[in-house]
Formats: sequence, C-alpha cells, structure tokens
Amino acid sequence: MDKLKGILKNKYILLLIAVGLILMLFSSGEGKEEKTAQVSELTEAGFSVRELEDRIAEALSKIDGAGKVRVVLTVRSSTEQVIAEDVETTEKLSDDEIASESLVQTVIIDMGDGEGPVTLKYIYPEFQGALVIAQGAGNAAVRLALTEAVSSLTGIGADRITVAVMQS
Repeated sequence: MDKLKGILKNKYILLLIAVGLILMLFSSGEGKEEKTAQVSELTEAGFSVRELEDRIAEALSKIDGAGKVRVVLTVRSSTEQVIAEDVETTEKLSDDEIASESLVQTVIIDMGDGEGPVTLKYIYPEFQGALVIAQGAGNAAVRLALTEAVSSLTGIGADRITVAVMQS
C-alpha cells in the first residue's frame, strides 16, 4: 500500500512539474532547436534539466539506504513549440489539369501585452540516459530501487540508467 502511494505521489509530482512548465512556457514562448547532446542545463521554454536533476536527486536521497545522491541526465533534443496554423487550400481547374495551392498562416492572438502565436502544445526533451551516483549504491536492493525510481520519473528504460557508488 505504501509503495502504491509512493508511485501515485511520483505521478502527481510529474503532473505538477508538467503543469508548471506549461504555464512557464506560455510566458516565454521560445522556439525550436534540434540537436543531440549531453546537456547539463537546458532552459528553453521554462524547462531546466539541471533543476530536474536536482529534484530527482533530492527525491532519490530519501530512498532507504541511498544516502547522498547525484543525478546526471542526457537529452536527445531540445524543447519544441507547436504553433497553430490556418491552412487555406484553393484548387484551380484548367483544361486537363487540377492545381492546388495552399496558404499557411500562423494564428495570432492579442495577449494583452502584445500579440503572439497560439501554441497548440510543447514537446519536451526526450531523455536519452541517466547516471545516478549514490553513497548506498553498493547494495543491490538500493541500486534496483534507484533504477526503478529514475525509470518511472523520466521514462528512460532500465538499460539506459547507470547506478554507481559515490566516492567517500
């Protein structure tokens, strides 16, 4: 029962983070930049990998036997903002040909302090891997608990999470 409450609490934490990020994104409205890299800090559209690493490390340090914990996450790409577009298609008929033309315009709204595009959704970075360094990682049960926790918080498969013992 306690384990179920812990899992539900983690889902609520992720949901709370997602809602907070979405609210932050509406105020910043930054663009898209694709790249694959190991990133220690990513702050586009209100998302910070470093802050997430710190929050996860703090949560993991609460696991019985884990001790002090440090987390490093790698991301595959940066944040992407999907903008609403109005598409108008016209067809022209001539003798034996049918031609189609499309006019694409970004949907703009007045936000009180200026105009801005309508954001349909934000696509957040996909995590590529994780490194967890913990004082208690010498214990197999602690390693398993850390791996499962990181996997559930980030969606990273257990095969892409490395748990190592922290130097004293």
